[in-house]
Amino acid sequence: MSEVTLYLGDCLDVMKGMPDASVDAVITDPPYGVGKAKWDFDVFDLLEEAATECNRILKPSGVCFWFLATRFLPETIEATRAIPYRWQFIWYASNNMIHGDLGYAKYTACLVLSQNKAWRNMKDLVDVPVVPDPHNDHPTPKPMRVMRYLVSHAAKEGDTVFDPFMGSGTTGVAAVELGRNFIGIEIDPHYFAIAEKRIRQAQQQPLLW
Repeated sequence: MSEVTLYLGDCLDVMKGMPDASVDAVITDPPYGVGKAKWDFDVFDLLEEAATECNRILKPSGVCFWFLATRFLPETIEATRAIPYRWQFIWYASNNMIHGDLGYAKYTACLVLSQNKAWRNMKDLVDVPVVPDPHNDHPTPKPMRVMRYLVSHAAKEGDTVFDPFMGSGTTGVAAVELGRNFIGIEIDPHYFAIAEKRIRQAQQQPLLW
């Protein structure tokens, strides 16, 4: 069974107690700065501090997948500069009807960050439709198929995946389903409870292979 460690608290406080080079991959969907929730304003100082800590915690051979709002691409690359920018991964959702700056936003970008070569033999775009989940009220949920794809390419079986902005725990569920260990942090008690329940349930299911 995968080892899982979950923290309810401020990610900056928790990360300061984590050892250097202790995780194999960082996969996270942090606040974007677009005002989707009460905690989603003026986020770039937070992101800069979080990226600095993630760089310290991430192994030199590791990779970081960092979701963002496309309108803030330059600001997010600057905020995460502690881990060099390598590329972008795109989640394309042909059925997405969320308003963007020009019309309907059909894709979500994810930075690929790594201190060294980030080659993972993966596509830089996946087409996965939006499927509403009545049991997950998070304002920016990601499909399980997308997160499984990232986990499967970011880390090997038995490696440790880390998410400092865990939200409702989709990264953790994907990690456990694929036989990876997981460390997650979430500051909101409501979403922490959802994440904890989903991840514990995933631990009781057979691995996906």
